[in-house]
Amino acid sequence: MGIRNKTPHERSGRHMEHRTTGRHGFMLIELLVVTAIISMVGSVAFIQFQGYRAKARDAEREREIQELQKALALYVTNNRIFPVASGPITGLDVVSLDLIDAGALPAVPLDPFNTGEYVYTYDSSAGKTYMITYTLETDSIPGKPKGLQTVTP
Repeated sequence: MGIRNKTPHERSGRHMEHRTTGRHGFMLIELLVVTAIISMVGSVAFIQFQGYRAKARDAEREREIQELQKALALYVTNNRIFPVASGPITGLDVVSLDLIDAGALPAVPLDPFNTGEYVYTYDSSAGKTYMITYTLETDSIPGKPKGLQTVTP
């Protein structure tokens, strides 16, 4: 058997042994990259989810305001006057109690947050008309901008 010729790498002295031992587990950089990707996807999903929740609360507000308006229409039909009151609708206020006592509603709906600027308010000084105010978090309701809204009969 003869002498084997050396490859150019072997002749230059820069030849390094290459081990082909099996790798077990992941390298730290691989774990960091995967963790970063999962974090980014999670944060985008969380932000998107919060937007959907705000839109759902606004849709609920619109349904509840319509429910209040129907109850007030029933009330005025039977009593020939709207409840005379002014202030936030709390479930224990004059308007709420009048609507429940009259059988117009089993329970008065409250804003999903029901705190700060997110409350329903009612105003009727003479009982001939009324105004309900409420606040939308988004502009997702067609024809209604984000912010303070008012409805009348």
